[in-house]
Amino acid sequence: MPVPVRVYRADPILKSRVEAFYRSVHLKPELDWDCLVLLREQGMILACGCRKGNILKNIAADSAYRGEGLSLAIVSELLKEAAEMGITRLFLFTRPYNGSRFGSLGFFPIIETDEVVMMENRRDGLKKFLAAAAAAASGKAGCIVAHASPFTLGHLALLQKAAESCEQVYLFILSEKTAPFSPEDRFAMAKAAAARFPNVTVLPGGDYLISHTTFPDYFYPDQAAGRSANCRLDLLLFARRIAPALGIKVRFVGEEPYSAVTADYNRAMAEILPQEGISVHIVPRLHKDGQPISATRVRKALAEGDWETAAALTPQECHLILKKYLENL
Repeated sequence: MPVPVRVYRADPILKSRVEAFYRSVHLKPELDWDCLVLLREQGMILACGCRKGNILKNIAADSAYRGEGLSLAIVSELLKEAAEMGITRLFLFTRPYNGSRFGSLGFFPIIETDEVVMMENRRDGLKKFLAAAAAAASGKAGCIVAHASPFTLGHLALLQKAAESCEQVYLFILSEKTAPFSPEDRFAMAKAAAARFPNVTVLPGGDYLISHTTFPDYFYPDQAAGRSANCRLDLLLFARRIAPALGIKVRFVGEEPYSAVTADYNRAMAEILPQEGISVHIVPRLHKDGQPISATRVRKALAEGDWETAAALTPQECHLILKKYLENL
């Protein structure tokens, strides 16, 4: 078997060859990686895979060499590389028929659909993630999942509705690293505002509430199909693993008249979650000065140096972090 080769920076010729290889195995070419591992023979790519953060993805072998352990060799090398980088907690997405193969390398299934299985190299990772929240569970629980970049009066109104309707509410703030606010700042703003409600627990989304950066949409050359599969995997993970552990029976979500992607997700939520015994409560969007309140509107105001508008659209508890952000622009 050829020796695995690590690539951290690829020249244009190698990039084009990697793209051609992925197309040949019916995967969408994706070149956003931290480390790429190749198995080559006489210049021809036999197998390929990469790591982005703590996600192993795009693992594939040429169909003529399947069954010869090339994918396992790719994953083994990626595990070594990740360990050298100090990354010990890893996730992997693959087709269901490959799940047992990667199980031999210490990966355990978290959730599986007809199309994809999400695996982790820790047997009890999700259990530990939920342990901190489970102690707070009591009675009927509700849930909100939000990006909150930043936390607005709209988020606050949604949270108030949930807090009035349920004995316990879990507010998950997605841990995805996106500009302009860090996950830490978004979590801090949400926690400060949520302190108004004694029955609300604020939690980071961690690795188990899936973002567009982690889901393997490279399985789906068609973008719409990939987004649909993303929604299904995310919602089934929530419905079958997270919600039962916390006693969540209802999920609250704000209506979304502007973002097509979010609106599609909300429709999928309203279709899938009730089938799993979880009701979906869509709350009308809050308006101010005749316009809907949104994080996008706040970010625009901040970018323009309009503190008055930004402050009018956000809870007082968030203003210290927002002012610091404005000062650093």
